[in-house]
Amino acid sequence: MQTCLPEHKTVHLPGGRLDLRVERSDWPLDDLCGYAARHNPARAFLFVSKALGKHLPAKPQVMSRAVDLLADKIEALDLPSPLVTIAMAETATGLGQGLFEAGLRRRPAPDELFLHTTRYALKKPLAFRISEEHSHAREHLLYEPASSRGREIFRTARTLILIDDEMSTGKTLRNLAEAFLAAVPTVERLVLSSLVCWLDEEKRADLALGLGRPAEFVSLLDGTFSFSPGGDGAAGETPSFKSVGGGLPKDHLLPTNFGRLGLCSADLLADGFGDGHFGPNRLDRLRRLRRKLDLDPKRPVLTLGTGEFLHHPCLLARFLEEEGFDVSFQSTTRTPAAIGLDIAEALRFVDNYHDGIDNFLYNVSADSDSQKIICYETASLPPEHDLPHTLGAQTLFFDEAF
Repeated sequence: MQTCLPEHKTVHLPGGRLDLRVERSDWPLDDLCGYAARHNPARAFLFVSKALGKHLPAKPQVMSRAVDLLADKIEALDLPSPLVTIAMAETATGLGQGLFEAGLRRRPAPDELFLHTTRYALKKPLAFRISEEHSHAREHLLYEPASSRGREIFRTARTLILIDDEMSTGKTLRNLAEAFLAAVPTVERLVLSSLVCWLDEEKRADLALGLGRPAEFVSLLDGTFSFSPGGDGAAGETPSFKSVGGGLPKDHLLPTNFGRLGLCSADLLADGFGDGHFGPNRLDRLRRLRRKLDLDPKRPVLTLGTGEFLHHPCLLARFLEEEGFDVSFQSTTRTPAAIGLDIAEALRFVDNYHDGIDNFLYNVSADSDSQKIICYETASLPPEHDLPHTLGAQTLFFDEAF
């Protein structure tokens, strides 16, 4: 059914009212977005993606469709290389790497690089840090690529692609773009990509003008919104839980580079990636992980990523889906959302990154029939991290990128 545009929608939240106007979309608004209130005085509302697998379970094929649509749009821009893609932690790390790889399937170029920001300290050279002004955990770190080839691509980039789950004001991606352009003045083209973009034409033009480069905006839905505070204001109260860690280096906990230290396209292509979604080497590693699991093919499966670790758990979910399982994918998060609207229930637990902070899993019932698999990049789990016990889940530690 085709939606007539522009489309208007009003959402009533505990802390106020969202008024939305959709100007253009590849997907219906209600198939892309849900809504919730945040426990965050800086921003009392939350757009809940139905395609991303963060606050709501998503089917791998739905996520793949979203990525492919965005990748087709980016490919049509005919961007020059060297090309650097950077995704925002924590929500967009999986979307970002998925888009990077989808681009390589369309254009197998050897001089491209993927990185994502992180909130975890490492004993590695830092390229820069930025602030996400509305966030409960504001500071983002971006590390220099670990390989000499990655550093060369980084320092000579002609195209910069920045990826987030949604753009509501553009401030976070603007901060990231400004920091990168200050370090790498060779950039000629900018692409800001997200599932949903709420910036009108004037705000887009102002952002591009401030960056001094042509900027393309790529999304599945474009529109505008306004938020009117009101109601009981409960969602805007200052959180009483811990949301920021101690900042100690975590090299011993994060032994594998899943994107924080840069992934070069040439390495992926050499590993057989160009043969398809998986490639022979990736398939072999996924099969080895599959053999560690005890799964009933008659019962649904929920594959869970953890924090910033999204892409590889999603690959496992897609692999299991292709094996015939009824699979959904989701991830734990540090985002403090309030129960209501599209947040039906919440599990709160101590994180697996040894920071002792509160993490959450939304819309997943501990006593559901789904077979739950929790995927970790952390080499050890703190004793107080009780999520596997709460869910009765199987656990997998990923000790290699693929």
